[in-house]
Parts: sequence; structure tokens; C-alpha cells
Amino acid sequence: MFKLYPAPGQDTAYTTLHVTKFGQPAAGVDLYLGTGKPLPPFTFPDKVTTDANGRAAVAITGADPGNPRPTWTASPLRHRTGSSARSSPTDS
Repeated sequence: MFKLYPAPGQDTAYTTLHVTKFGQPAAGVDLYLGTGKPLPPFTFPDKVTTDANGRAAVAITGADPGNPRPTWTASPLRHRTGSSARSSPTDS
């Protein structure tokens, strides 16, 4: 979980995704992060690619969502040609 505040310097969170194949780092794997539709107030890359160590850095930036504030849940990674993470907004 990341807590973001819509102000410069507090509006971005960073995380690293790790990919392995048979227990070893998997280089050059494309990870698709997009959902096919926008998820305001968040922005993040549609795709990242793992480095030689099987790692891919992701920056997630948030803006003020207004009111009422929606919540988002993430579903498990699904394997395709690469791997993709999907998220879907739900109102709370």
C-alpha cells in the first residue's frame, strides 16, 4: 500500500517488480500494467521491461481524486506473452 498526497514531492510512489523463471531472474520480460481504461487520479507506465536482474522499476503518481474518494483493488498477475497486472476501481 502506498499513501500519496497531491503535492509536489509527495505525489509519487516507487516500487520494484521482480520476475523469475525457474527461480532465476528473468531479463527482458515485458510487464503490462495498464487496464485498458484510465484510472484517474493515478498515472503509471502502460508497460515496463525487466532488466538483467529481473527487476523493473515503476513510478505511480497520484492527483487529488475529489469527493467521494474511490478505492482501487489489484487483481493477481496474469500470464500472457509477458505478465500483466490489472486493477479495477470500486466505489466505497
